[in-house]
Amino acid sequence: MKMINRHLMLPAVAAALVTGMAHAQTTTAPTTAPEAESETKVELPDLTEIITTLEELRGLNFVKEVPAEQQSLDDFDAYIVKSIDEMFPEDVRTNLSDGLLTLGMITEPLDLGEAFRQALLTQAGAYYDPAQGTFFYLMVDMPMMALQTIAAHELTHALQDQHFDLNKYLEDVMAMTMDDIRQDDAILAARSLVEGEATYIHTLFQFKQMGMDIEQGMPMVRTAMKMQAEMDLDELVKMSQQMMEQQFGKLDDDNDLAKSIEAMDEIPDYIIKPLIGAYMIGANFVMEVHDAKGWGGVNSIYEARPASMEQVLHPQKYGTDLPTPVVLPDLQALDGWQKIDAAVHGEFFMMTWLENLGVRRSVAKKAAAGWDGDTYAAFRSPDGDVIAVLATTWDSEKQAKEFAKAACEGLFGTDDRKLLNKAIDMASGGFVHQANMTIEGPAGVKKSREAFGINGKNVFVIRGGNAGLHDALFDELLDLEIVTVP
Repeated sequence: MKMINRHLMLPAVAAALVTGMAHAQTTTAPTTAPEAESETKVELPDLTEIITTLEELRGLNFVKEVPAEQQSLDDFDAYIVKSIDEMFPEDVRTNLSDGLLTLGMITEPLDLGEAFRQALLTQAGAYYDPAQGTFFYLMVDMPMMALQTIAAHELTHALQDQHFDLNKYLEDVMAMTMDDIRQDDAILAARSLVEGEATYIHTLFQFKQMGMDIEQGMPMVRTAMKMQAEMDLDELVKMSQQMMEQQFGKLDDDNDLAKSIEAMDEIPDYIIKPLIGAYMIGANFVMEVHDAKGWGGVNSIYEARPASMEQVLHPQKYGTDLPTPVVLPDLQALDGWQKIDAAVHGEFFMMTWLENLGVRRSVAKKAAAGWDGDTYAAFRSPDGDVIAVLATTWDSEKQAKEFAKAACEGLFGTDDRKLLNKAIDMASGGFVHQANMTIEGPAGVKKSREAFGINGKNVFVIRGGNAGLHDALFDELLDLEIVTVP
């Protein structure tokens, strides 16, 4: 299964450029017609000084000129739509949406191609295209300092491209998809390096622009990077709005910058959280590597990229804690069903999944932190029913139970630890499904069809289907041998 070429387009998005030190980034492309744009004289940044500063900050020199152009919203939209239509056709979108909805990774039926298109149209302020070696301004109605920050971010991508060949880097990651299993975890980790470095560099650039000494200002940079990496989306939006007011005062509701921040609330978590996370969590990851090993250490990551978001979220694990492959068996209980979607989601998406089930963020974050490997697959019956199977493995049996409790909190609508412990005991070495669930929390027992089971460090979740099908599937799943990677 191919995925949209979004991984080769590197946009500067709202939260990455609004938060940070003392700047704001507008993120909605121009809504004026191209004719009106041509009549409006807009002063764009002089890139000469920015390039010199970036070379000094990064310790790498540009080997060739980087063209910078202003692109209309219509042209940008056409670029997005073309990529979606070519690499993310409608039947794939439908299957992916149905599978993720059944699993609970998304909470309502979506055309994911359209949702992603809208996310970029409301959040992208500029982007670098490695295929052309050019970066494009999408919005220029903003203060010069913000435009300079955009240019610094996108020129960092150009610098990466010239030294590390971003097309090959990102295409190699995309090529890891085998047997129609998307490597969402590894792809997000790869993007987090690229976007994280650009975010880290543009933050250092801002310090220089404000006349601050980088060495003296590093404690402030570290504090900000760590804080932003820990924020949830609501906190990030609130912080972005505060930064806007600090920079520009109270903005009108129809201001492009204000609208772009407000639009973040309308974008599904499955899209907006990894989009923003690549910048914020990635920036902290790059900063940690830079602090420990200098820019030479950062350079080396392009050869030995992070294997998972676990390594990005926990930089001390980079290079040491490799994910364990989880391979679903050929499920005989689903003979005659068509596989419609499959993916490795990783720690970041597991946390998002738990939150989507209604689990508190603090609980979801702690539960996902013991992740060691997973595979999800969705299947459609000849009658059109969809079932999702999630197989996970964890660093220890204790952490497997921690995840199982969090999953049950969402699946069964209760945070009563006694009831959850009872469910875990019932499922250990076996399974629990809604048809024979005897515990009932404040929210009652849901009518949705779901089940879970535990076998040592492995936790399995099934959503959809019925009790009889659950029984047959768990007979196969609980025999699954998962060999942990040290």
